[in-house]
Amino acid sequence: MRPQAILLVASMLVTTPPASAGLFESVRPNIMGLVAKDSGAKSGARDIIQKQFELSPAPERIAATDELLKKIQAASDPMEKAATALALAKLKSPWEASNHDDQVAALYKLYLETKDPSLGRYLDDALSNAKGLYLDGINDFNSDNVSNPVATAAKFQRMADSFPKSRYASSSAYYIGQYWTRVGFIQNNFSDSIPKSDTAFTNFIKRSKNGDFPNTNFLTDASFFKALNRILVGKEKDALAQLDDLRKELGNSSPNIYVYQLFYKTRDKTTEVDRYIPAQSLIDATVKFIQANPGKLPEAQSDLAKQLLSPSKS
Repeated sequence: MRPQAILLVASMLVTTPPASAGLFESVRPNIMGLVAKDSGAKSGARDIIQKQFELSPAPERIAATDELLKKIQAASDPMEKAATALALAKLKSPWEASNHDDQVAALYKLYLETKDPSLGRYLDDALSNAKGLYLDGINDFNSDNVSNPVATAAKFQRMADSFPKSRYASSSAYYIGQYWTRVGFIQNNFSDSIPKSDTAFTNFIKRSKNGDFPNTNFLTDASFFKALNRILVGKEKDALAQLDDLRKELGNSSPNIYVYQLFYKTRDKTTEVDRYIPAQSLIDATVKFIQANPGKLPEAQSDLAKQLLSPSKS
């Protein structure tokens, strides 16, 4: 960290009021640091605000969040609005407000009314980190939380249905399909989970093609992974047929598909691809592998992953 950044962060620490002054008053001196030009000042302000929230009891966090939301609505300075929205967006745990649903709806309304694209992006980031929405669902997804899969899927669904103009809406709709497939692996219940995954992918594809969302992120991905679902329910020929249909639908285009793993398998680095692959290349490699190794997937996915990571597939 550069010397001036150290001084800035130190100054923030010195001017931070004691906890007895209330969480919002403790956070307030650091808010504008989130939009400072110096990267060290930004990260220092973020770390302080995150820590203050983490160390505070739930009632204080809710009260402080109410004040931050009030500040976002009332501030006349766009930079102040942006910094306050960032404070909510950067919290490690999803934020919760009193009258939570109403305040989330008010934030979305402000986002829709905002003409400044940079400010709109910060407001959207804050919205996505609200309890019960996109990042809350992603936290469950990444931690393999399947204790209440219906509740987790509902977090993604609400983001996609209630806030469709958010840039996170399409990702939320897509991740419902990915999540139900993951539930199938963890709970070993493909017969129950894969139909739910298929329905989610189908709905996402339809809505995406209809222009319901601001972007078409993951559109081709959904068709690819829906085809792989056929393998999990013993219908490999259907998987090949759907991959062939996707190839024909794409024609000469080849958008990238993001593959972390072809099939979920925890703690196995040999299955990790973690890259974007041109759709036509991915489809061709997958089809050839299935034809050469019938009945071997998903157990043999490490071999296919190795092929996809070879220089010729980069």
